[in-house]
Amino acid sequence: MDGFHLADKALDRLGLLERKGAPETFDAHGYAALLSRLRDRPDHVVYAPAFERDLEQPWPMRCLCHRQPHS
Repeated sequence: MDGFHLADKALDRLGLLERKGAPETFDAHGYAALLSRLRDRPDHVVYAPAFERDLEQPWPMRCLCHRQPHS
């Protein structure tokens, strides 16, 4: 879920930079949409953001997510 942190520029624009890490500084709707896409379209690969620790910023489309077939 770290990839769903809002970037510092967005937090600054929203007046939330000092609250970085608080629940309101995450894209919770984006995270929920990712989970829904994975559930609803198991045959599709979905890209998800990651969090780059060296930059302390989210990195869009960094991870490939797909559902594993059940055995």
